[in-house]
This record gives sequence, structure tokens and C-alpha cells, in this order.
Amino acid sequence: MFELKQSITIDAPIEKVFNAFTSAEALKQWFAPGDAFVAEASCDFVVGGQYRIVMRGKETGEDYIVAGHYQVIEENSRIIFTWKWDFSPRTTLVEFTFEAVSSNQTTLFLHHAGFAELEYQQKHGEGWQGCLESLANTLLTQKA
Repeated sequence: MFELKQSITIDAPIEKVFNAFTSAEALKQWFAPGDAFVAEASCDFVVGGQYRIVMRGKETGEDYIVAGHYQVIEENSRIIFTWKWDFSPRTTLVEFTFEAVSSNQTTLFLHHAGFAELEYQQKHGEGWQGCLESLANTLLTQKA
């Protein structure tokens, strides 16, 4: 099995970074990499609750649908959820850990595990990098 780990330091308080994960409206702001955008999102942000995100390519119009269930939610600390694309039989596991660097800066750690193939781990690595950059930029523009 393959896994990936990434981190990003965001110029925003830990509560603001955590809140970006807690509702469909918040996820729609940032949860798509590159030239994609969130066309639809649902989010029942409780342990056992389900989320579903439809990412749409701006140029292709193609939809990419991912869904899963929240397994662990520790406010301003940690979120763990399952991750399953609609086109794949495999379910993987995503963990985000939040760490306050200062009152206005947060480091977000990502651990995504359970990839059967290196190719999928690498593609997800690229996708997550785009998502995390989008999150950082979204929160930065919300400051103004």
C-alpha cells in the first residue's frame, strides 16, 4: 500500500482553517485543484456523517465525484474521513491534523493512506497540493 503526506502553513487562525472543512458552503470555496471547481457539495460534519463533493473541470466540464464518512472529528485538532471516488471500488483514508504556529498562523498536515498503486498516490499528491494551495489562498483573501 502507498500513502502520501503533505503540509502547508496558512496565514489564518486555527479555528478559521478548521472551519473551512465543516460545511458544504465552506468546502465549495476551495476543495478542488487546478482548473476544477466544486460544482456541488454536501456535508454532514459529525462522526458517522457523510460528505459528497462534485469537482468539475472548467474546460472539460467533466465531473469527478468523491464521497465518504467522517470517522474522527476533534475540533481545531484533527479530522479523519474515508475517501472513495465514484469510479473506484477502493476506499482510502484521509487525516488532517491542525497545529497552531501562532494566533494567526496554522500548519495543516495531510496524511492520505491506502493507495493500491503508486500512480494513484502520485495523482492524489498533485491534487491535494492544488487543494491545499486553494485553501490557503481562499483564507488569505477572506482576511481583507
